[in-house]
Formats: sequence, structure tokens, C-alpha cells
Amino acid sequence: MNVAPLLIAYAGLLTFAGPVLLRRARWTDKAPRLALATWFSLAGSAVAAAVLSGVVLVVPYHPVGGGLPGFLRSCLAALDHQWGPTGARLVATTALLVTAVTAARLAYAAVVVLSRQHRTRRAHLDGIRLRARPDRRTGTLLLDRATPAAWCLPGDGGTVVVTTGALRAVDAAGLAAVLAHERAHLAGRHHVLTDLARVLRRAFPGLPLFAQLPAQVDRLVELRADDVAAGRSSRRGVATALLALALSGAPRAALAASGGDTVRRVERLLAAPERLTGLARGGVVTGNAASLLLPVMLAAVPAFTVAQLCCR
Repeated sequence: MNVAPLLIAYAGLLTFAGPVLLRRARWTDKAPRLALATWFSLAGSAVAAAVLSGVVLVVPYHPVGGGLPGFLRSCLAALDHQWGPTGARLVATTALLVTAVTAARLAYAAVVVLSRQHRTRRAHLDGIRLRARPDRRTGTLLLDRATPAAWCLPGDGGTVVVTTGALRAVDAAGLAAVLAHERAHLAGRHHVLTDLARVLRRAFPGLPLFAQLPAQVDRLVELRADDVAAGRSSRRGVATALLALALSGAPRAALAASGGDTVRRVERLLAAPERLTGLARGGVVTGNAASLLLPVMLAAVPAFTVAQLCCR
């Protein structure tokens, strides 16, 4: 049995049904870090299934010898036996294209997105350093601007920028909550997650899972940073600080305390959602692991078949 159709069907199921189920799930706001892992597990599994579907099309189901040349000859012979000379060439070409195009799109998207994000962040940071001054009390760059705002930028150990308007808008506890939020972004390397989500969207545009990934990741990293900040101050303190900074706008490619849906974030902080039980967390982690392992296990069927034949 050729498992390529199963892998393609599995990739399609994750791509189209996965985001619908995750958006409807109520547990994601309770455990944003686990929800991030779930979104990326689905995305990684879908990509792996698509790539492996091309690989298994040409893997022979019988033992081979003669090193790499012998393996390639066996692949061609197996295709010829199953599909005929013309069909073998078509299947081999299709398999090669599926694998090569997927890898090429990922590589190209990574180069374009990551280089653009790096240039944008570097240019912004250089500009901020010319206009802002270091504030030793807060360990931030203080920008003379009336609009209350705070954001962070990765690189060089991470930089938090706070405006003078923010210092006037919040008290000491509020400022501590804002700084805790921004440093949670830096400590969690949330920019890596947001960049990866944009790489996947560019690589596979139009597919629901990848099209929705950046917005969901942006939302979840804000919730995660809120939780970390609340753990270091209080949920009400973080909510109050968010409201004070609600009208500010973060620069492009930066992560800000005012990012995402501020009203929803404030409601969540004040409602203090219950934490997921250990059993529920275990179920989600198991599901994530299963989603990643399933395409590998399906693709390993030919290898197991060959091993059984070799051991007879």
C-alpha cells in the first residue's frame, strides 16, 4: 500500500480543519504557551506530511543493495513496475516537484521575511538610539514623546523603549507591570515565533492554517506576556497599565504592551481564567506529539516493510 494519499489527506485535514478547531477551543486563552505549541505542531506536521508524501512515492517496498546507485535503480524499477514507464516518470517527477517546491518555498520565504524583519528592527533601533536616552532607573531607552507607549526590540541582548508619556500615564506599579510584560517578550524570544509564523504564511499563502498563523501567534504571545507580568505584579495592575497605553501604536516589527485586542486582554486579566488541569495539559501535549509523529510513522511504513523482508 502506498501511503502518499494518506499523508496528503492528513496534511489537508490539518490545513483546513485544524485552524477551525483551534479557534473554537476555549482552553487556548487559559494556556497561551501551550496553544502556541499546538499551532506550530499542526503547521510543522502539515509541512512534514506534504514533503514526506513526495518521498514515499518513490521509495521501493523491497530490500535493495548496491549503495545509493542501487537504491535509485530500485526506486525507478519499483515505479516502473507499479505505474508503467510513462507513469513512472510522471510519478517520479511529481514526487520530486512536491518535495523540491516545498523546500524551496520555505527557504525563499525565510530569507525574504527574516532579512526584512532584521533590517526593519535594526533601522528602528538605530533611529531610537539617536533620539532616546538610557534610563538607568528602569534599564530602558527613554524616548521624549507625549504618547504613552512601550515596546521591545530583539538584538544586542534586547531593548525596551518607554516614552515619557508612559511614565506620566502609569504609576510605579503600572510601570513595573509594563516592563515585566516587555521583558517577558524578550525572555520568551517571542519575536522568533512571530517571524516563523510570517515565514510559513509567505511560503504557503492562501492555505487557512498558515494564513491565520501570524494573527494567532501575535495574540497568544501577548497573552503569555500578560500572564508573566501578572505573576510578577498583579492581574489588575497589568490590566490598568494596558488601558493607560491602549491608544499607543508600536513600531513595525516590535512587540508592544498595547498589542493585540486590548479590551479582550483586559477582560481576560480581570476575569482571571482558571488554569488548565494537569490532565488537560497532558492531553494537549500528547496530541501535539501525536500530530508530529503520525506523518513520520506513516512514511516509515515502506522502511518497516523492507526491514521485515530483509529479516525473513
